Amino acid sequence: MFFRNFIISFVNRLSFYHNNFTMSNKRELDIAYFISFCVEQYKMRQNMSGEETMSLFEKYDLLPYLTDNYEVLHTQSCQWLMEEIDDLISEKKQEVI
Repeated sequence: MFFRNFIISFVNRLSFYHNNFTMSNKRELDIAYFISFCVEQYKMRQNMSGEETMSLFEKYDLLPYLTDNYEVLHTQSCQWLMEEIDDLISEKKQEVI
């Protein structure tokens, strides 16, 4: 249910951006698409639900990382991105221990 509501909200925001598109919004829209891509790819590769994936990304504070580093990250391969996300999660888990 959480993931369904998240996706509905996300799609509504994307529709808003498309309908009110300006050059200043383009970067935000690109980042939103990129984050969506990362979540979906990670979900499929880890055989997780959308809700589990979003909870994991939130728990380990990955969304700000993906947003802040978009310019570099979006140029990398999908395989590299998934490995980067796994590495970040491992590092965050080590910080807790």
